[in-house]
Amino acid sequence: MKLLTQSVSRKSLLAVAALTVTLSACSGDEQQKPTLSAAQVCASTLDESATAALERMGNTKNFRENYRGTPEGFSLASVARTLHDDATRRTGCFVYKADDDSGHPLVDVDFSATAMHAKPNSPSEAADPDSIFYPIGLYAKTQSTNSATLYFACSTRDGNTETPYVKATLYSSPDQVSTKANGKDIMTILNAMSRALSRHLGCESEAALPPQVTVGN
Repeated sequence: MKLLTQSVSRKSLLAVAALTVTLSACSGDEQQKPTLSAAQVCASTLDESATAALERMGNTKNFRENYRGTPEGFSLASVARTLHDDATRRTGCFVYKADDDSGHPLVDVDFSATAMHAKPNSPSEAADPDSIFYPIGLYAKTQSTNSATLYFACSTRDGNTETPYVKATLYSSPDQVSTKANGKDIMTILNAMSRALSRHLGCESEAALPPQVTVGN
């Protein structure tokens, strides 16, 4: 129930963010964001495989970001600082196709510290043809090209409390995703960003995330 609540909350936040971008653009308050390559988005955390996956997802090589109104934008340092905060305060990365003005992000990536992790043992998940699991971290699953979830071991502290895991999620807007994309593409992006974060947090060995994504079942 807690995991379902977190997922719903994240999707609600995505909807609010998209609405905010749309309203800002209409009011003229939204500043023009620079055009970025796939290698530049999300603080340059995408490796070669992930940049190719993002270009395939959007069927473009030109992107832009929205920073949720924060002046510093997305950075691994900012993610680390907000890892234990709630969804409205955490630093996420919203990536848009540069030539699209719908306000719908191509991908929305979020990281959060968690005391528990999911396990791929749900009969409903196993029976769902759109649910694909990957031998990555503690739990890795994509739902078609709509979402990806990855849990990996990474001990972090918030005051006196130590939390053993990090949950990484990626959501996409169906109207933005190219038919050329597949679930492996979104997991490739999420895994690359998670590897970069684990290095920044000093838990790369603990996380043991692979350099290449393979499908488990």
